[in-house]
Amino acid sequence: MDKNHQNWNFHGYIAVPLEIKARNIFGFSDKSVRKGIFAADSIENGSFVKATIAVLRKLAEDKSDYEIDEFEKAYSEYIGKGKLDIGKENAIKIYDDFEKLEEKFTK
Repeated sequence: MDKNHQNWNFHGYIAVPLEIKARNIFGFSDKSVRKGIFAADSIENGSFVKATIAVLRKLAEDKSDYEIDEFEKAYSEYIGKGKLDIGKENAIKIYDDFEKLEEKFTK
């Protein structure tokens, strides 16, 4: 993710891509995702960390995975927090760590 891009914004670089990933992984339709934790607006305003954890658990196919537990512990202080409370640098770090784990479970 190019965090130094002059037009970087949480919605476009994190919320929308995470919503799209969730739609694909869970098979959600446009209508079913609109008001849930996986909607880009919800991700932006408080469900970001919760949504990443849910996606990782789904990708792990119900396996107990220590790395997901550690991810959850590491970012638990941001559960329920919106983009302003998380901040750009923390959001990028969380999303980068999420993508590393995502890659592990999609190989």
